[in-house]
Amino acid sequence: MFFFFSGHGTSGEIHNFVFSDGLLNTQDIINKISESLAKSKVLFIDRCYSGNFKVEGTKSNNLEESVESFQGRGYAVLSGSNAIEPSYGGSNGSIFTNVLCDGLSNKILIKKGELSLYDLQLWVKRLLEIHTLNNPDTPQHAIYRANIGGTIYFKVSEYIPYEKGNIYYENEDYIIKSVEPVHHGLKKRYSVRILLKKPFSDAEIADVSKNIQKKLLFCDVYNNKIQEDRYKGTPSDIIWIYFAFYNRDIIRGNYYCKTTWVNDNQDKAYWYSLEGSNKRLIKDVHIEFYPQYKIISNFISDNIRSNDEVRYKVKEIRYQMITYAEAIISLFNEYQNNTISEEELFASVTPYSSVLDRLFFESNDLPFSDETVSEWVEANMSLFSTIHDFTLFYNEKFRNIRDSSNRKLVMQSTVLRYYEDLKNLKELEQKMVEKPHLDLMR
Repeated sequence: MFFFFSGHGTSGEIHNFVFSDGLLNTQDIINKISESLAKSKVLFIDRCYSGNFKVEGTKSNNLEESVESFQGRGYAVLSGSNAIEPSYGGSNGSIFTNVLCDGLSNKILIKKGELSLYDLQLWVKRLLEIHTLNNPDTPQHAIYRANIGGTIYFKVSEYIPYEKGNIYYENEDYIIKSVEPVHHGLKKRYSVRILLKKPFSDAEIADVSKNIQKKLLFCDVYNNKIQEDRYKGTPSDIIWIYFAFYNRDIIRGNYYCKTTWVNDNQDKAYWYSLEGSNKRLIKDVHIEFYPQYKIISNFISDNIRSNDEVRYKVKEIRYQMITYAEAIISLFNEYQNNTISEEELFASVTPYSSVLDRLFFESNDLPFSDETVSEWVEANMSLFSTIHDFTLFYNEKFRNIRDSSNRKLVMQSTVLRYYEDLKNLKELEQKMVEKPHLDLMR
């Protein structure tokens, strides 16, 4: 739901919309719109002194709520001026409305066919800051406040994602589980995961590695169209092959060994180095063994818990971390609104840091799940890591690491990453609902 109003507003303790036949209380209008049954409500208010409003509380999710339900639920208000400034205009109309329309139509802000509300309000604020610097006699600063889960994404153009391919191959000896493109510069490089179906000697692994290298020499797997155009039809330069005996190990990055193959154009003395007792050259194949493989594999096996237990623990941590994240973002928004000082932001955020530290360390001590929920767990872990990064900026412990300008920029970047993590998790949970046979969302 969108609400846009451009007109006159009153100064003073109570702010009002000014009409030809009377006044309407601004806060009453905001409160009424916030009660709408629409999931997302956005108000754009272009009037003098329009920053004189409040938004109740910050959004928090409940323990069993999906990210899809949480993200975008609530309301947000972007005003064209603060509580003590007029709104200005000229022959081309209102400054704020022009800046807002510019942001809504600016292709620079569009990512994957969508425009986020958070990106839009940052754009509007920045252009009004530039206007104020260039026109000190007519200062104007936008105010943004929200009681909304995450942010809102507006679909503004069609987007067809690049379909990243994969190679799956199986015979009586092994399975090629994945072929990941890790191309760099002019080098076509692949990282391959292999599940061995039976015990193999080291010499047999060398033979398997040679066989796989030949299969993948001219393979075409890319992350995007740019890579496809650059490398398609050319032979691989480097292929790393990781071997494991259990699928649970591949999921968690635990491998028995890794082989490396490079073509004649690479520095073989570097790539085939035998420094270290765990590296050997067998049948002209460079193999690096991981001595702790069996210990780690047994540890994983002994600590696998039921999906229900893992899901509950992840959701419990997520509920708490998102609640703190939204509170910190709300405080940061007020700092960007110039309604609280950086000192006040430090004083408010620092106490959250120890709690987020505890929750983050707790998340790194989760029991292992089976492969059916591992992708969902990893997506949550990425979100937890981003939220924990909030503790690095407006925390007294790290005050001297950055100056004010840099702190603000990295915090903005981390907030955007937080919203992207939420969006990715939402899309994953939607897929999980569409495929209930995967037993991912109970």
